[in-house]
Amino acid sequence: AVVSTQSTGELRDKVISIVDNWLTNKKVKHRYLGVQMMGLLSDAASHKQKKVFVDQLTSVIVNHCTATDSGEESATTVRDQVLYEAIVNVLKLTQGSKALPPQVVDKVGELLVYPHQWIRQAASQLLGQQLANIGETSNDKATALSGWCEGMLVQLRSDNILMEQGRQITKNLVWLTLHAETDGSYQRKNIVHKIVALASTEASQSPKITTKREIALKWTAGVCKVLEQQQVKEILPVMLTVVQREMQNTDCAEISSLACEVMDYLRTRYGKDTLSVMLVAAGRLLAEKRSKRKREAAITAIADPAAHAKKKLRANVVKKEKRKEKVKLLKAKQYKKA
Repeated sequence: AVVSTQSTGELRDKVISIVDNWLTNKKVKHRYLGVQMMGLLSDAASHKQKKVFVDQLTSVIVNHCTATDSGEESATTVRDQVLYEAIVNVLKLTQGSKALPPQVVDKVGELLVYPHQWIRQAASQLLGQQLANIGETSNDKATALSGWCEGMLVQLRSDNILMEQGRQITKNLVWLTLHAETDGSYQRKNIVHKIVALASTEASQSPKITTKREIALKWTAGVCKVLEQQQVKEILPVMLTVVQREMQNTDCAEISSLACEVMDYLRTRYGKDTLSVMLVAAGRLLAEKRSKRKREAAITAIADPAAHAKKKLRANVVKKEKRKEKVKLLKAKQYKKA
């Protein structure tokens, strides 16, 4: 590989020819070797050769995005590696260029919801690169953005978000929220409600995990940095519910500190008076949600007493488990003091 990247002339052409054969080989492990070699060759390739490499890698992405391999042990795992390496190499080769290949852009929606987490991360980076040039390359902008937004929300629902993936999700969601429509299927308020709902679900079901709430807080700051007061009038009260709740979080100092920073920024951005009005509206929203849940619980208790009883039993089990954890923590603290 070192020789091939530093050589020119006939030797280099022969190596490229071998790599071409590997990329179209029936054996998935040969295709994996071909994609890795393509990445090494691209470091010393000319501008013309890079275009050829991008076309070859594009065909690999298109074929592996939907195709399935059989007859080899761990074929699916290796196929995922082929796809991941191909996406990474395309990102490297197209860095600084105006647009991604149209065939790759068409597959971004599928790649965003691919089962493999590393491929999802690479796909979100592909989307970030595409969004930087969306004005020049998109013919059906609203439809494309709607599909990509759904893909990013699917990634946000995952319980195994990678660190770099989380940063890219935040950037992409900020861009997609800012360019959402006021009417139609791809609306800004719908995106806001979905992100806030996911953050709230994490707070109630997985309080020790803060990934989604961190993304929601950073996304709130990113959106408010660009939008003016009139533009956020409808959505800011909803976004503030996350900020308010996490400011009072006593279990995680980091998330509480981040929420306080976001609130300070919003106070500076929109002014104390405007923010006070928004906070009152946010408190009203929370109160309405609580009263709605209570009404629904009361109706369920009357309509289906058995289901209501089961729900209460489950809640009591959760309370007992939490009480046990609290006792353990207290005992541990007392032991440390002693």
